[in-house]
Amino acid sequence: MPKVPIPDCVTHLVEFSRHKDLYVKIYESIWTNMERENALINFRIQWAIILSGGVLATEGILSSAIKDAWAGGSSTSGPQIIAGAAAVGLMCFLSIIAFQFSQKSGRGVDAAQNQLSYLKDHYLSFNNDLGNLFENTFHLPRPFGDSKDHSSGNEAAIAFPKTLVWIWSSLAVIQFVFLVWFLSLLLLKSYPDVLRQTSGTVSSQISNDGATTPPQGGNAR
Repeated sequence: MPKVPIPDCVTHLVEFSRHKDLYVKIYESIWTNMERENALINFRIQWAIILSGGVLATEGILSSAIKDAWAGGSSTSGPQIIAGAAAVGLMCFLSIIAFQFSQKSGRGVDAAQNQLSYLKDHYLSFNNDLGNLFENTFHLPRPFGDSKDHSSGNEAAIAFPKTLVWIWSSLAVIQFVFLVWFLSLLLLKSYPDVLRQTSGTVSSQISNDGATTPPQGGNAR
């Protein structure tokens, strides 16, 4: 009676069944590492939200203080200007801190996403003639969604820190412009005579230069 050849898929199935414990440990390691990376992403985004909320609340208090200090009338005193400049400078400093923290959070999310992509590729490397070893042979659930959902989740996780970076960089630039404005007011308030004298000297110099410059004409014969 001739021998009936055993299909390769059956041979692979028997071989994999013998080492089931080893493959299950590999699967559990992949699952655990994916859970850890997802937890790190959530942790980093939550801390970015908490810090941004705290900085916004502090800047809101400082803005209200500036508004109340300047609500008395049109005339401004030196202490008012100094207090306004100090408050705006502190707001700008806080925005820069929030910008840097959001930037680092975004880099941390990128690193975690790269690790998740590596774990996903490692999981898919166990595909064989019967399909995926963990799913079709051992009937274990897949530790991640399909490719479309995985890409959508990655884009959402990466977009949030980038949005915070854009918001805080814009606020820092606006606050820096206001700080320069406050310092200009303080300079005008503190040294009005010096500025007027400097301006008058420059104007006189320009007038004298214009008067002493000979007219540009043809050569005398």
